[in-house]
Amino acid sequence: MDSRLVAEIRKLMDAKPTGELVSIWLENDRSQWSEETFEAIRQSLIGRGEAPPLQKLYVSPTANGRKSRRYVFTGLFILVNCLAVLAKYLLLHDPPAPELPGVLIAAALIGIIGGAPLDWLRALPAQLRSRRVALIAATALTALVLVGLGAAFAMDIVSGQFSWKVVVAALGGLPLVLQLLFVFVFLSAAPFCLIERRRWLKGRHNERHPSA
Repeated sequence: MDSRLVAEIRKLMDAKPTGELVSIWLENDRSQWSEETFEAIRQSLIGRGEAPPLQKLYVSPTANGRKSRRYVFTGLFILVNCLAVLAKYLLLHDPPAPELPGVLIAAALIGIIGGAPLDWLRALPAQLRSRRVALIAATALTALVLVGLGAAFAMDIVSGQFSWKVVVAALGGLPLVLQLLFVFVFLSAAPFCLIERRRWLKGRHNERHPSA
């Protein structure tokens, strides 16, 4: 939150009557008023000796959309894993091996294990530094793996040992490698994220209920 912007907005709010400020505060329309505005109103009310009343629960118009995107990485990894397994088995096995259905189920489970940590990190408040660090680390590891894989393919092409079967086999195993790395990042970052999230929620509570 921008403290200077809060101070500027408060100058405007101080000129409004208390009834109007209380009305805006109670309605809690976050689509019309910014977080800084509500903080300025809270400070202005406290400055007038008024305790900010309990606000209405604000439901964002895009809340349902966010819920539908909550498991985007989990769904993506399940899809990628299953496609990678299908491509690997269909191209490298003729006819396809009889254990293919079981392998597809295992690939879907691995997708859940690999995608759920990233979806959990995405759902955390964006202000958490540990969340940002974890997502940056996951992105960096992905880039390193892809660069390493590309370099290996390039060396095979230069040496004349390039084979499409090797490419299919490598790409088929790539999602598993990446998801294991994501789980490692999650296990490393989760304790810090939980501690920081608890502090963040406590700070938000103290801001909204200073007398508590």
